[in-house]
Amino acid sequence: TADRYALVANATADCFELTDLGTLILAGQLAGSTQVNIPTLQMGAGLYRVCYQLGTNVARQVAGNYTIFGATQYTTLPATPSRNNQFNLTIYGYGLSGDDKFALIEGHPSTCDDSVGGQQITPQLLKSDEEVNAMAYTYAAGTYTVCYRWGFFSWAAMQEPLVVLGATGYSTTPSQPTDMVAFTVTILGSGFSTDDNYALLESASDCSGAGGASQDVTSGMIGVGVVTLPSQTLPPNAHTVCYQLDGDNGGTWLKIGADFEVAGATHYTVVPSPLYVQTAFTLSIHGYAFTSADQWAWGAAADACIAPTARDTSEGSLGNNLFTIGMTEAAGNYSVCWSPRGTAWQMVGTALVSGASTWETLPAAPEYDSVFVLRMHGFGFSTADSYGLALQGTTCAATSLYPVTALKLQSDTYVSGTDSLSVPPGAHIVCYDIAGQGAVAVADPVYIPGATGYTMSPTVALDNRNFMLQFTGYGLKTGDLIALVPATASNPCASPATSHSASPRMAGGADAQLMVSTGQVFNRPAGEYAACYNWNGKGWVMAGTNITVSDGFSHFIVTPDPPTALQPMELQLLGNDFGAGDRYAFVSWKYETCDQGTPYPVTSAMFTEGNDRVVNVTGLTLEAGVWRLCYKFGTNDWMSSASNLTVTGARYYAINNTKPGYHTLYRQDVFYFQLFGIALSEADRYDFYPHANKCPDAAWEGLPATSPRMQEGVGHL
Repeated sequence: TADRYALVANATADCFELTDLGTLILAGQLAGSTQVNIPTLQMGAGLYRVCYQLGTNVARQVAGNYTIFGATQYTTLPATPSRNNQFNLTIYGYGLSGDDKFALIEGHPSTCDDSVGGQQITPQLLKSDEEVNAMAYTYAAGTYTVCYRWGFFSWAAMQEPLVVLGATGYSTTPSQPTDMVAFTVTILGSGFSTDDNYALLESASDCSGAGGASQDVTSGMIGVGVVTLPSQTLPPNAHTVCYQLDGDNGGTWLKIGADFEVAGATHYTVVPSPLYVQTAFTLSIHGYAFTSADQWAWGAAADACIAPTARDTSEGSLGNNLFTIGMTEAAGNYSVCWSPRGTAWQMVGTALVSGASTWETLPAAPEYDSVFVLRMHGFGFSTADSYGLALQGTTCAATSLYPVTALKLQSDTYVSGTDSLSVPPGAHIVCYDIAGQGAVAVADPVYIPGATGYTMSPTVALDNRNFMLQFTGYGLKTGDLIALVPATASNPCASPATSHSASPRMAGGADAQLMVSTGQVFNRPAGEYAACYNWNGKGWVMAGTNITVSDGFSHFIVTPDPPTALQPMELQLLGNDFGAGDRYAFVSWKYETCDQGTPYPVTSAMFTEGNDRVVNVTGLTLEAGVWRLCYKFGTNDWMSSASNLTVTGARYYAINNTKPGYHTLYRQDVFYFQLFGIALSEADRYDFYPHANKCPDAAWEGLPATSPRMQEGVGHL
């Protein structure tokens, strides 16, 4: 048990040169003094010496070399493989054969087992039982484990890693680069040196064009397994990372990983194009890596996106590389701006919306019956344009326009009319048609002072009844004159015989120039009248349309005549200027006024076609009595007909001179019965009918009005 043994690689020293074999013989391993049973060993493939040392004697080799079959080492050609470049792999060992397999798996150390699959050793690869030569391999940069399986035994990993030099990937800091913000690119891999080169290309399919953008790798960029490129800014786009290992010695340019995107906008488009004022269009901003954190702006071109008013992308439709929004804009030059992730603003471009934006007149305050010149300011003007004025209440589309001639076109932003304009009092919309796109209103109207219309209270003037007239217009002032004259002549306002002085007041509202005169009370017989106004002594003009003083509701025709209580009748109300929305009512002629009656609406169906002088009331039933017929024109006061409507028939009765509800009758009582009504006669009949709330039909004979006083037992009670 004082002996020792060892298995020593054949390439090392002879056994006698070893001073310490290391492993003692255990008692259990001895089979007498002539045999030692060495326990199970597991060693790498190779050629070994079996050395044995008796006690303290010199170690001696036992018999010949001992061989463990399998792969022992490998070499590559070239000695340092590089990414995507072919290399040969030669595996050395003992007892190699066509039953063996080998594999290269990523990472080191890695587990070699049946899961790796491996490549079978073919006769072409097997050079001898000590050499396998695998040729023309191409691997990505990285560290690999060489695995070998001898025969059908277990896989074994070779100790030394196989390193393929070159870039394996990259990262950016920040992870999402944005336009106009500096960022860094860090290239990952191995075998980096100052002989290498790099390039960043815009959206390249490969790195064949990297030479023109090549940059040297300096020692300051190289770290452990990394090359950190200088901080820089790049425009919005997809960018390709290219790396040339050992480029100074003819290395190959290779693309590293997928492209990265610099977030930001590249350009914009509009549909339709070109853009015109008040015409809807779709703005599309194109770019890269858009997110909901981005902002956009549409501002004045002069601001150049320095500090625009930010708008949220939720206003439109946002995709990864496209933002769209529908818009309608005033005329002007605009900047289209984009801010990726709310960082720095970038100008995507400028946009021109052609059209007129403002106007001026010469003189600055034109008057009616005086000529003036209209000047337009805007963008994109040309001789294809036209302009004009439309009285408020009409549209630009229905207005005759003046052409923009070469003489009027001062520049693409200024048109000075040479037309001598003269328009009546009122608010006149300034219209401009840019390039035949259709005339649209420009800014505020041109106000020509004077009366343009009137209001009346009540809204319907009636024959010989007071009504108040107020003139509306622009620039009305104290000292102006108003008049109401018969509209009989072709120009009734030429020279009114009687006039009144106006005392204007502000009417309020959004338009500060709109004013009304203090009310003037008029009383005129039925007829047509013209409302006349004289502003600042400039002369009389007619304001609005004629005023109709109506003779109102005069009388009615009833059918049948006279009508009978609770029997259908037809009425024709006769008068002037009846209208849907009027009201009519019936009240007791003696005890009620018109405003105490139940109002019934007048509808358009009640008019004879084309006739506003007759209102037809059909299917009308009234109780017996004398009724006052009332009529209300619009919001005017109630008025009544000259005569009353008499409906014949019984109205009520009395028993023993007491009205119903105040007397109780008992069986065999004698009572005195009286019947009251309108136009009762001896030809009428009466009766007591046993059913409540129902009177007999026409077939019931009843009792003649001349019948003697009823007695009990007649059979009608």
